Amino acid sequence: MLKNTTLKRTVNALLAGLAAATFGLATVQSSAAYGQPATEKPKAEKKAEPTLDTIIFKSGRSVKGYILSETDSVLKVKVVGAGGLSVETTYNKSDVLTIEKAKPADPAADPKADPKTDPATGAGSDKPAKGAAGAISSDTTVIYLAKLEGEFGHDVSATPMRKVMEDAKKLKPDIIVLKIDATYGQHGDEIPDFWTIGTDNYGQLDTARQIQTILTDDMRDDDEFLTRDGKKPRLVMWVKKALGGVAFLPFTAPDIYYTSDSWHGGIGYLELMFKGMGDEVVRQKMFSLLLGRAEGLAIKGGHDPKIVRAMSRADYVLSVTFEGGKPVYYEDMSGEHLLTDDASEEGGRRDNIQDVARYKGNDVLTLDSEWAYKLGLSSGTADKNEDLAFLLGVARNYSFIENRSERILKDWSEGVTQAERDFQRLWREFARIPLGNDYDERTRGRGQRIQILQEIKSLLERYKEAINPRVIRNAPENWQTELNIMINRLKQEQRLDKK
Repeated sequence: MLKNTTLKRTVNALLAGLAAATFGLATVQSSAAYGQPATEKPKAEKKAEPTLDTIIFKSGRSVKGYILSETDSVLKVKVVGAGGLSVETTYNKSDVLTIEKAKPADPAADPKADPKTDPATGAGSDKPAKGAAGAISSDTTVIYLAKLEGEFGHDVSATPMRKVMEDAKKLKPDIIVLKIDATYGQHGDEIPDFWTIGTDNYGQLDTARQIQTILTDDMRDDDEFLTRDGKKPRLVMWVKKALGGVAFLPFTAPDIYYTSDSWHGGIGYLELMFKGMGDEVVRQKMFSLLLGRAEGLAIKGGHDPKIVRAMSRADYVLSVTFEGGKPVYYEDMSGEHLLTDDASEEGGRRDNIQDVARYKGNDVLTLDSEWAYKLGLSSGTADKNEDLAFLLGVARNYSFIENRSERILKDWSEGVTQAERDFQRLWREFARIPLGNDYDERTRGRGQRIQILQEIKSLLERYKEAINPRVIRNAPENWQTELNIMINRLKQEQRLDKK
């Protein structure tokens, strides 16, 4: 039975739109010999700073130093730390993901340039250094796993996703997997899974489209975003909970997998979004524009846009018949399986609250793993990493990299939350600044107020894509306009003021 969602109220309105640091070797200063008379010290010739090899482990951490020797199973490394201090140690190559070899600006500055220093690498001869292609074996599939959790649009948005992809690019993964397990909520308010009406799900469509551009177009156009074999990474979506605005995102990839307890949808009742606003012709144009953008994501990912339409509009009828195991859709009730009806109240086809809460309704389409697979949207069902690797065809030799993206997304989420708090704090401070009675006091007060307003502007500019408008009591875009007006007014008052 299909799992569908609905409620009996209308939508208000659509919202627009460890790891060691790189240390240079300490410059060695020349000094006079002990016991000799003091003389003018000759200036030591400054040598080019050597660069270091970087060893990146499967755990996500990395170290920098010089590779002294390498076998099929072990790396011997001189790890360079603070102040040029170093220590020799060995690592199992099974724990190493890849090695980024460095070329010194001046061969004389590199200890490996002298064959006496490191004969194992072959430095100083025509023999290439071992490990330059990376310590991970060529037949191991590298899978970069990013878990998209928290609130879509707040904890997951375009800026942190761009950073995630930049991080993935460094590791040259064969496959990039985005596992979607997002909170069904908006502006900090968690929403019951079956709740569909009354939420501005299409208000997050632009966020999904921005992320889609980063995942597909930007990666396609970046000549350096390649696997170790010189190909483009394979993009995969893995859906556990994609309800609300994040439901648009899985359609951007050609390969979609689901967990056995997955939910995908929660974007229904688009036709109610602008109810009572303007005339019918204008409303229909708005519906068509929004729906066309959403369907465009599905088309670009190679999926049937009818599924997006059935998820979005309660007045859209869709049924399906399976011929040779493949779905054939009908935009009426003539198919063998009715996916969605027209939700007509007069015809008694509007879902009741009991059906909605139990996912038994058919006003709008909400997919589970079974129906996603039947309809050809899902490539398979996997609950664990190893299950997914098997379905991806890399069950034997693979390595998941999954903790690096979590740090990126966590840092962004904490930054957004702190920005919201800072906004409230700065606004309180602004209100407490007196302008005073004499010219100097007024000048000082206006200067302090302008400084605070500029700080608020900077916060909004950096995090405006994710800030909760309820926390700051207005949309960031509206605030930016208002802040500019307030700053200009204070400057004008200062120009007109007299001692």
